[in-house]
Amino acid sequence: MISGKSRYVNNPVVLVSSSRGPVVTIAPAVPQTRVVDFSYVSLREGDRIDLMALRLYGDERLWWKIADANPEILDWTDVAFGTVLRVPSG
Repeated sequence: MISGKSRYVNNPVVLVSSSRGPVVTIAPAVPQTRVVDFSYVSLREGDRIDLMALRLYGDERLWWKIADANPEILDWTDVAFGTVLRVPSG
């Protein structure tokens, strides 16, 4: 079961064939246009994406929302302090 807070909640779960037999997997979602409200937050010393998610959303597992809103950042372990991030609401 996919958690209601997961980024994959609307993706179909399918059975596919593999060399090891049938495998249950999450299929890619159909691309959809969506409108997202967001604010800007500057990265502070000691911030990590999971701790930001905990502070902003109350759940560190929602770090992916921040990552999805900032696709230009490829390595979250090497983001300079003061970098301005887009943070989606809710």
